[in-house]
Amino acid sequence: MLEGRETLDELAWGESGIEEVDDYEFILHFTDHLKHRGHSFIHRCQQRVVVGEDKTIIEINHVENVAEAGKLNEFYKKVGLG
Repeated sequence: MLEGRETLDELAWGESGIEEVDDYEFILHFTDHLKHRGHSFIHRCQQRVVVGEDKTIIEINHVENVAEAGKLNEFYKKVGLG
């Protein structure tokens, strides 16, 4: 996030949400709003979080979304950053 804010004209957090898979696994949904050189892009990503029986976090993993990563790369190319 810090690197993006230094590189892009604007980078702001959007809506986020939590999807409960079961008592121990959750999917966190994030939305970022990017602007650079007059172009805007909404980037969506997810993280998988696993908690233990005491509800402390024991694992956090980025959920790879190939289509979303491709769209982000296209945006970066369009604005001269890719």
